Order: sequence, then structure tokens, then C-alpha cells
Amino acid sequence: MFKLLCQLFIAVTGQSLPEEVFEDTLYHLLQGKRKNIKMIERSVKDFSSHTSHQLLISGWPIHYIIARTKKGNSKIENIISNKKFIHTFHTQYDWGLEDYIGVSGEHKPVFRSVYRWTDKKDGDPNISVIFHFKNETDKKISKLRINRDGICQNGGYKLEAHDISHLSKCHICGEFMPIVSNLVNTCGEEPYTIEVNRGYLRNGRFLTRRSKTCQIPICNLCENSKQRQQENRYKMFNPFQPELDVNDRIEYHTTISWTNPKPDISHIPTDIKLEWNSPLDYAGYYNFLIQPRKPSYWHPELSADEYMRYMEYERQKIMAIADPLDDDYSENY
Repeated sequence: MFKLLCQLFIAVTGQSLPEEVFEDTLYHLLQGKRKNIKMIERSVKDFSSHTSHQLLISGWPIHYIIARTKKGNSKIENIISNKKFIHTFHTQYDWGLEDYIGVSGEHKPVFRSVYRWTDKKDGDPNISVIFHFKNETDKKISKLRINRDGICQNGGYKLEAHDISHLSKCHICGEFMPIVSNLVNTCGEEPYTIEVNRGYLRNGRFLTRRSKTCQIPICNLCENSKQRQQENRYKMFNPFQPELDVNDRIEYHTTISWTNPKPDISHIPTDIKLEWNSPLDYAGYYNFLIQPRKPSYWHPELSADEYMRYMEYERQKIMAIADPLDDDYSENY
């Protein structure tokens, strides 16, 4: 059964099925009622529908979040899929959006993710409504229309669209990560909170679904590859400015490099033995790799090998003068 599910999962999503997911969740669901199998089928289908172009729609009033239709369906799900909503927010038919003149017709999402949870602090019901689009044009048109026309005078609320595409991308190469996207969509945490935590929190030993979502997303190809880390050094995401596009990120890292002198490594032996495999390993934490005020900052003008030699040299200097019985020494090395 596990092999069959793995093949199905790869065929539908393009990703491998983690073994712990089968043992902790799928195995138990498959033992019982037919509705559990339908739940798995729907979850896999939803997972495969995620795209790298995402908008979070906020501003829903609480009475809409908890409301149901006569058929028992979610009121919000009913609203976002009806023709009036699509015509109002996903259709380009006027000249008001000057950047998109000539791009007429519907630009509706290919998938709508709706996830409810209860806030642990105040006990209020909350909801994540996230639209997944086929391309950037569809996303941008919908974002402009929602932010312009999302005011409901009678209901006393205003819908707002927030681009959260960056939350599900590898911070090194920028590739879309469906597994991270699924966490962001269903973790029961506000995207703003996720961004703040990614900027300040380090990875913990005990992980929950929420804490996994708040980790810096790095794909398997980049995590242990010094080549990929070097190729994308100027394109790396800044967790404090995650909304920057590729060109803005290149400009940001270039500007920062001008204001910080490049380390002199002429005195470091070229054959120094390296203890770690990549720059990320030497920094220990992604944020320490790109923040200029940190001792482990990777100056963009250094290659991956040069940076690793520099960090290894500095590490050996510290170890040479450190007291092996000191608590700080034992914790860091």
C-alpha cells in the first residue's frame, strides 16, 4: 500500500511521500470508513492544485467565517466561487487598470484554499482564504481589483488581497515548494506572523506544524550544495524584505556589499581542511548568512570556497584559544 501511495503521490504532485506521513496519518485513515479514503483523495488533489502565484484574501467579518448556507456549505466558499464575485474581482473589462489594457476576460484562480481555525489567544474563529493563480498576470489583475473594489458598504467590511507567493519559495533559488505551500495554507497561522518568525526565530528541536511553517524554506537541492548557494548568492531572499522580486534582491545584495568591505583571505592557506560542506553549514542559520552585522556574513564577492575557507580559518582561531571546559565552548563546538 505504501509503494502504491508513493507512486500515486509522485504522479499527482511530483513530490515524494514522506514515510512519517504514511505511518502517522494515512495508515490510520485507510483502516476505517470509506469517507477517510475520500478525505485522502481530496487532500492529494488539493495539494496538486497549489501554484507559485498566491493571494491571501483578508478582511472577512466573523459572522461570515462561521456562517453556513442552507445546504451546509461554507458561506465564504459559496461567495468566492459564485459568478458575481468572479465578474467583480477576476474579470478585466475596463480601462482602469492601465498596466493591463488589452488583457480582457476572466482571470480567476485555478484553486481556492479555505482553512478555518480558532485563535488560541482570544478564542475567535479565523480563516485563511488563499487564491492560487495560473500566472502572475491573473494574480496581479485580481489583486488590483480586490484592493480597489473590495469595500462592502452594507456589510461594513473591506476585503484586501496580499501577495504571499514568496512564503512558499526556496529562499536560496526561489523555486516553488508545494509542501511548504501546503503548510502555509493550512497551519492556522497568519502570514504576517510567519514572516516575522522567519526573520527572528531559529529552528527548534521539537517541531509542530506551525513551527515548521515558520522555518526558513530551503529546498533539498540547495541545502547541501555549495554550487547552488554560490549561483544564487545575489538572488537570496531577505526574510525582512521577502516581497522583493529577483531584480530588487540582486540590487539589495549588491548595495549591501558596497557598504561592507570584502574580507581579506590572502593569508589563508588554499589547502585548509574544511569541516563542513557548504556556506550554509558554516553560517549555521540562513539569516546569519546574509546579515552584514553577523560574523558569519557571506560577502557576495567571495566565492563559496573562499567564504568557507575564511569561516574555517576563523573557526580554528577561536578553537585554538578556547577553553575546552568552558560551557560556551562545548555548546558551540
